[in-house]
Amino acid sequence: MLSILSIIASFAAVVCAIGTPPGYIPSTNVTLGLKYGNVTVKPGSILQPKVVKQQPILSLTAANTSQEYIAIFVDPTANLSSPIPASLVWFQQDVKFTPGSSIASIGTDAQVPYLSPSVPGHIYIGFLFKQPPNFIIPPDFPYNNTFRRGFNVSRVEADFKSGGPVAANFFELDPYGMFQCFSLK
Repeated sequence: MLSILSIIASFAAVVCAIGTPPGYIPSTNVTLGLKYGNVTVKPGSILQPKVVKQQPILSLTAANTSQEYIAIFVDPTANLSSPIPASLVWFQQDVKFTPGSSIASIGTDAQVPYLSPSVPGHIYIGFLFKQPPNFIIPPDFPYNNTFRRGFNVSRVEADFKSGGPVAANFFELDPYGMFQCFSLK
């Protein structure tokens, strides 16, 4: 009989080399660096809610330091009965990478401030998109600190003319309350 850990470990072979969950669109195979305190998130990690309380530190190996980026975090399973089930966890424009460093700096207040993931068993995905030059949040952009439901990540490319995601990472919030931090790799 297979244990839950052996099932998770066999899933690791599929997950460890990608930035987004298998089959999720939009997708990328470049991993966005996420760090919560002293916990470095590998794709598919299982994290305790207390680990993700604060906004993560973002990093990207070989980031273009003359490019600005948009960081978008979603819970794609927030409302599965909806045609657009994702909820927006964070929308941060004006993300930059300093020359000689892979760590991001943030130049402005977030359009949608980081809201700590809190639903056990849900997958959370962080994306990094190129920010178009002279980017301004459209006046009809409905998402803010009080409205986060129904966010369509696949529309970001068309709506903001940003191209596909540059990098991504994802984790699951511990559904059983038994892992301190578990990584698939």
